[in-house]
Amino acid sequence: MKLMSRIVLFTMGIGIGLSIVVYLISGLSIVSANGEIDLIVEAKAPTYVDVGEDYVVNLSYANVGSVGAPDNWLVVMLPAGTEFVEATYTGGEPRPPDVINGNVLTWTLTPLWAGSTWGHVLITLHTDEMLAEGASLTVEATIATSAYEPDTSNNTVTVTSYTSYMAGSMKQVHARYGMPGDVLTYTITIDLDQKAGGGNNGRFVTLTDTLPSIDQVRFMGWSSTETGTMIDGHRLQWQGQVYPGQPLQLQYRLGIEGDVPPGAVISNVAEMSWAGQQMQLGPVETAVILPDGMMSVGP
Repeated sequence: MKLMSRIVLFTMGIGIGLSIVVYLISGLSIVSANGEIDLIVEAKAPTYVDVGEDYVVNLSYANVGSVGAPDNWLVVMLPAGTEFVEATYTGGEPRPPDVINGNVLTWTLTPLWAGSTWGHVLITLHTDEMLAEGASLTVEATIATSAYEPDTSNNTVTVTSYTSYMAGSMKQVHARYGMPGDVLTYTITIDLDQKAGGGNNGRFVTLTDTLPSIDQVRFMGWSSTETGTMIDGHRLQWQGQVYPGQPLQLQYRLGIEGDVPPGAVISNVAEMSWAGQQMQLGPVETAVILPDGMMSVGP
């Protein structure tokens, strides 16, 4: 009888032990399943670029997963009509590709640990002078690892720029930060490159500038010789001829209202159109801050 009891107890012990082992293994499987590599790459480039000039593509990459990626590489395919000039870190230090194979550049990256900080590669490209205006230039970048990565949907990115003889046009605001009561000065430059030719006729351009909310600012007039008109009470418009190699500037002022709260962002954008083409300038932004020594008081 005692022998039978011991056998039963021993068998139960083995069963319990196996159950514990199975439970532990299952637990490890759950942990492993929840931990994944997740590489990501993003790209920024100017929407419009001039022919025969340089422009910069900014590539950013990271591992946003919970498991480290031991080996990684970044492969970049350059568009036809461009030539690789150089690559740098954000601080300007050289960061040449490890392999150049025609229009394909490859960088071997350091290990990207879980939740890594973002790395950057700034690539300078030169556009061919023979490119037609309106040509699209698409850069494709892919990040990869030899380790298992279950979701690779964010491992490839493309960014497209378009050639334009008006690519030198821009909109600027003189201050990134402003206080209630300050006056902001906006400058718009319309620039038709000499490569456009066109003789003395140039291009007839319509510029429309949508102002920020009337709760934030008030229009205080033009400060340039060239001026436009107010339409719809909330937009500025200028129309006229622009000639190759003769940049035209418009400048106006906006006053920040006294009750705009700190942290608000004053943003506006302009749009140029000519001969069936359009170009956006901006947005340009100014963040509202408090004067030194003042504190924001809630309601």
